Amino acid sequence: MLVIDEGATDTQLAEVEQRLDISLPDDLKEILKLSKKIYWYWTLFGKTIIPSDFEQIKGTFSINLEEIEFFTAPLVKIKVRRLLKIAKSIDGEDIIYDLKEGSIYCFNYYHNQLFQMASSLEAYLEITIQNKGLAMWNYGLIGNKELKECAFKFIREFLEPLVSDPDAVEIVNYACIHGAKEIISKGLPNEEDVGRVFTEIMHRLDADLNHFKGYNDLIIELCPAYAKKWIISLWVSKKYEKIADFIYLRAYFTGKALPAKEALKLISETIPDRASGKDVYRLLSTIGDSAIID
Repeated sequence: MLVIDEGATDTQLAEVEQRLDISLPDDLKEILKLSKKIYWYWTLFGKTIIPSDFEQIKGTFSINLEEIEFFTAPLVKIKVRRLLKIAKSIDGEDIIYDLKEGSIYCFNYYHNQLFQMASSLEAYLEITIQNKGLAMWNYGLIGNKELKECAFKFIREFLEPLVSDPDAVEIVNYACIHGAKEIISKGLPNEEDVGRVFTEIMHRLDADLNHFKGYNDLIIELCPAYAKKWIISLWVSKKYEKIADFIYLRAYFTGKALPAKEALKLISETIPDRASGKDVYRLLSTIGDSAIID
């Protein structure tokens, strides 16, 4: 859903600046001139992988010229800063524009703390649109054509059907949004692309370990020729041990990518002597072959 009012006039912007006794940032004024009231609502696609830096960005985004005001939450640290409240998240958390840095923050009232969401308003808008997907087509579109084009630009680039000879980045992006089955149904990645796709996924995984599970699913589904060697390496390398639930994720991928007896050998040899029956079952059940487990 995308609701966009008409753009703010210079007079309206001047009135807000006079009320706040500041000059609004140019990038914020540019958006407000496109629309003085914006409301976006979107939903996640099935297997969308979201960079962990932006997981605080929720399912709605809005700016309302009449509601822009200084941020006044009881934080000692922010008293020396010029923080402007420009929006609210779906959870009711304030979205904050740091006038000094130009960066965007989210204020979590439970923790009484600011969390940086993006380095700039432009980055916030781009990441919001690109990584969450807008479910606007179900509700119809209202309002400003220019701002709609700005939003659709990112959607078109990210969800555009693949051309006949896509590169590895396009394949991985498309698989993250639509899932591996759809990309495979298009005959991709072909034999020549598989190695480059695997390398691209490795680069992304190294840059952000928080998406270990999502990217490893893609490795197994898109790059089966590389998957077995990769999974076996997880039992030797200590690179990923700090990942939450790593022991169980490793067992899950081992059971998914390796023959059952081979998976059983790797998993069972590393089960701690004092592991509970529940933990042992959780590890072994990843193999998915009850006869071999028995």
